[in-house]
Amino acid sequence: MPRAIIAFASLALVAGCFSPTYPEDPFLCSKDTKICPADYTCNTEAATGDPTLGICEKPGGGTNPGKCLDSDLEPNDTPGTATSLDSSLQSHPTGVSLFGVEICTAEDVDYYSFTMAGQKPVTITIQYQRDQGELSAALLDANMNDVAPAAPTAAGLQITTTLQAGMYYLKVTAGAGGSTNLYDFSLSIGN
Repeated sequence: MPRAIIAFASLALVAGCFSPTYPEDPFLCSKDTKICPADYTCNTEAATGDPTLGICEKPGGGTNPGKCLDSDLEPNDTPGTATSLDSSLQSHPTGVSLFGVEICTAEDVDYYSFTMAGQKPVTITIQYQRDQGELSAALLDANMNDVAPAAPTAAGLQITTTLQAGMYYLKVTAGAGGSTNLYDFSLSIGN
């Protein structure tokens, strides 16, 4: 069962709620009952797309001493192993969002690739709880050159630019000092 949740436009695919028959993490938890498996706590501040739900996490914010919560997307630690968003963008050309992904160690790097068919404005929003640890992000072209800077926002980082036709990569890494965190991100493509 996938642990990261991928949503396209208004369609959200949910990984599953807590049940003893689902031994994998992360589990969704009710903000009312806060029930999670042993050694996990219910993060009621996590962005789940549902105001009544949180995410069961190992204690320590985004730092998870075991597997990354988004291990179903791994390995995506290099441009050659990047998680491709192209098939999703073919079905939903205005954008894609991923929820519940993670930079879980100082060495963890997440790459996502996508192809632009022509010149269009693009906004990439990376949301996380800044008090749990900062993250860094870069938008790169096919030659691994920086395309546009990531600007800090109250809820994370944002990249806004106009892209030409070609292949691009979003690179998300630990912040200064190796800080880790859970994050959600969205890629929005304009007309």
